[in-house]
Amino acid sequence: MIKMSSCFKTALLIFALIAISTNNILANNQAAIENNRLTYKLIFDYSDNFVYKYFYNENTDIKREYSDKSKFNFSRNVNIYFHYKSFEMNKAGFQTIDVVTDSIRHTLDSAGKKKWNFFTKDPNCFDHYNRDIAVYNLNVGRAYKYVISPYFEIADIVPSQVMINDIALIDSSKSSMKPDKFIMFRNALSKPFINQFTDVKKIDYPINRVPKDSVWKSNIDFVINGVQFNDTVEVKFLDERGGFYIMESEFYMNKFIKNQTIIYGPAQTISEPTSANLKCKLTLTLNSLGTVDETVLTAEGTMSFINQENKAFTDYIKTQMLWKADGRFKY
Repeated sequence: MIKMSSCFKTALLIFALIAISTNNILANNQAAIENNRLTYKLIFDYSDNFVYKYFYNENTDIKREYSDKSKFNFSRNVNIYFHYKSFEMNKAGFQTIDVVTDSIRHTLDSAGKKKWNFFTKDPNCFDHYNRDIAVYNLNVGRAYKYVISPYFEIADIVPSQVMINDIALIDSSKSSMKPDKFIMFRNALSKPFINQFTDVKKIDYPINRVPKDSVWKSNIDFVINGVQFNDTVEVKFLDERGGFYIMESEFYMNKFIKNQTIIYGPAQTISEPTSANLKCKLTLTLNSLGTVDETVLTAEGTMSFINQENKAFTDYIKTQMLWKADGRFKY
């Protein structure tokens, strides 16, 4: 057996120490790279004295089956045009923006048997009117203000005097108004329905700066088929491309408010949701200045109801909702 000299042993020890030191340096450098990744601040800011035009589009197909096995299908396509306008510059971390719904175009196809085309710019639009259209149309021309918190949440909705008068009239007429009409009007001017059409962001942003691939928890609220859904979901910051930040959330939704609502059908009666199971996906594109370029929310699945005649039915629903920037101008 050949014995190693003390010099050779010393050399091996030095090489081993160098290798360990090099690995530690590489690990530390990698940690430094990870700790110093490019991060992004996601904000919601419309305080620059521009008017921002948006449109909301909903494209929905519904296939319904009643408890007696009868069926009813219909589809709707809705465009709602609205704008944001800065009302006050940031004050104590809050900002206030005016929101006005300008016009609506609503197309309803009832199983190919009858089709309504309603457009508020058409002087004869009320010749093509029904209650499904009414739910979407009641906010047109009515203004309100969003108060945005320092965390970019909608902290409050401040109705205009016209909207205050409308709500007071509805409330005072509850005893004399038909119950289904009262519920339709009350729901249309409620916070969830208002936010459904004009809240372009839909999710909460993280408070701190975040790198790509970050995941955080967010509240989410939206209305589908007259039902108010809400839950907490995970959102992922996917990418930054040319000054646009892209976020995504995929989730299942079955939590809802058991509110009375008016569901479009052969006979529009008061209904209440009993169960729901929806597969959903939200994609949001925000620019570095803090304004939303596009939000897309899709949902597909089943929603079950029981109406005031104690008749149960289930809707298989497939819907896409789009909020899209449509230009801005100085005022």
